[in-house]
Amino acid sequence: MKSILIASLILSASIAGVAEAASVDLRYMAPDIHIEIVPQPARTITRPNGRQYQFFGWADRVTYTTGLPDRKIHGFWGFHGLEFRGLPSWLREVKTSAGRDLVGSPQPGTFTIQMYRDGKHIPTLDNVMTFIPR
Repeated sequence: MKSILIASLILSASIAGVAEAASVDLRYMAPDIHIEIVPQPARTITRPNGRQYQFFGWADRVTYTTGLPDRKIHGFWGFHGLEFRGLPSWLREVKTSAGRDLVGSPQPGTFTIQMYRDGKHIPTLDNVMTFIPR
């Protein structure tokens, strides 16, 4: 009887832990958020050595249902060691084992998330996000 009691306590604690983790686990986006990748025209970057490079960037067009509570908006995988700057006030960064997630309640507008490593701006990794309510 004592072992059944202990087992039930352990099970209830693990279920409570799963329920708590589920409320925090934001790895999966909700179906009411849709992200479309839009190619951008080529940009030219001049390096300190004088060489010029062209790169083709992208922008994210995010359509969402209005009035959503906080949820995962976008996931960045493998962006370890980078600092995100330019996040709107309603969007926050959540670090995960796979990278980073952007979490918040979407608001309309266009924002550029800038990437920095060791205090240096990396313009080729900047991400433009446009939020459009539907």
